[in-house]
Amino acid sequence: MLTAVSGIAQFSFRLGLPWLLRRYPDRALIGIAAAMLACSYLLLVGSQALAVFLVAQLLQGGGRALFWTASQTHAVRGPGSAVRAVASVQVLGHMGNVAGPIIAGTLASISLEAALAVGVAVSLVSAAASLGLRTLAPYAARPASTGTRIWRRPGVDVACWAGFTCGGWTALVGSYVPVILQGAGLPPQVVGGLMALAEIGAVAAGLMLIRFPMTSAPRVIAAAIAVLGLGMSALPLASGFVPLAGLVIALCGASAGLLVSMGPAFAAQSVDPAEQGDAIAAVGTFRSAGLFLTPAIVAAGIAVVTVRVSFAAVGLALAAPAGVGFLRRRVAATRASVS
Repeated sequence: MLTAVSGIAQFSFRLGLPWLLRRYPDRALIGIAAAMLACSYLLLVGSQALAVFLVAQLLQGGGRALFWTASQTHAVRGPGSAVRAVASVQVLGHMGNVAGPIIAGTLASISLEAALAVGVAVSLVSAAASLGLRTLAPYAARPASTGTRIWRRPGVDVACWAGFTCGGWTALVGSYVPVILQGAGLPPQVVGGLMALAEIGAVAAGLMLIRFPMTSAPRVIAAAIAVLGLGMSALPLASGFVPLAGLVIALCGASAGLLVSMGPAFAAQSVDPAEQGDAIAAVGTFRSAGLFLTPAIVAAGIAVVTVRVSFAAVGLALAAPAGVGFLRRRVAATRASVS
C-alpha cells in the first residue's frame, strides 16, 4: 500500500509537469525535488507512524517525478546530442541505484535513522547543487493545437510505449523476478548476483549511448522493446540454469537502459521545441503507469495461472507493439513499392 501511494503520487505529479515547466525554470524544479526527498527522509527520522509514512511516500513520489522530468528537459536543451545528454544523467542514476542500497544497508546495521540521515544530507547537497545549473527560461507557451494529443504524435507514441515497457520491467525486477528465481531453487546469494546484472546491463547500455549515440532511434527503440519483452517471457524457462538466466537478465537490463535514455530524447526531438516538456512528461507518465500497472496485471494473472505463466504472458504483451509496428512498416513499404 505504501509503495502504491508513492507510485500514484509520481503519476499524479507528472500530469501537472507541462504546466510547471512553463512557469518555472527546470533547475528550480530539480532543487524543489531534492528538497522534497530530503523532507521525506527527515519525517521518517522523527517518526515511523503510518500517517507519517504516507506523507513521506507522497513527497518521495512527487520528488522523483519532478526530478526525472526536469533533469531530462534540462539535459536535452543543452548543446550536443540529446541522447548522449540523457544517457549521462541515467548512467549516474544507475550508479546511485547500486551505491544507495549498499551504503544504506551498511548504515542500517548501526541504525535505520543513520541511513535516513545520510539520505537527508545527500538530498540537501543536491538541492544546493541545482543552483549551479545553467539558467534556462521556462518553456514558451504551447503552439496552436494540432488536434492530436501529445502522446499520439509520431515519435512520441513510440517513446511513450518505450517508457511504459521500461517502467514495467523496473517494477517486475523489484518484485516478481526474485520470486521466479527463488522458485527455481536458486539460493539468495545467487539471486542477488543475478539481480545486479540487470543494473550492470543498464549502465553498460548508457555508457554505450554516451560514446556511440544511436542514429536510427525508432528501429533501436523497437528492437529494445522486443528484446526486453521476449527476454521477460523467456526468463521463467531460463531461471533454472544460472548462466542462461544471467544472460537474459543482463539483456533485459541493457534494453531497459537503452529505452530509458532514448525514449525521452527521441520524444523531445519529435516535437516543436516549445512542446519538449510536454513530450518528456508524457513519456514519464507512461513509465509511471507501467510501474504500478504491470505488477498488478501479473498479480491478477496469478488467480488463473501460475506466476511463471502470468509473467511470461505479460512479457509477450509488452513485446507485441514492436512486432505490430514492424509489420505495419513492412506493409506500408510493400504498398509504396507496388504503387
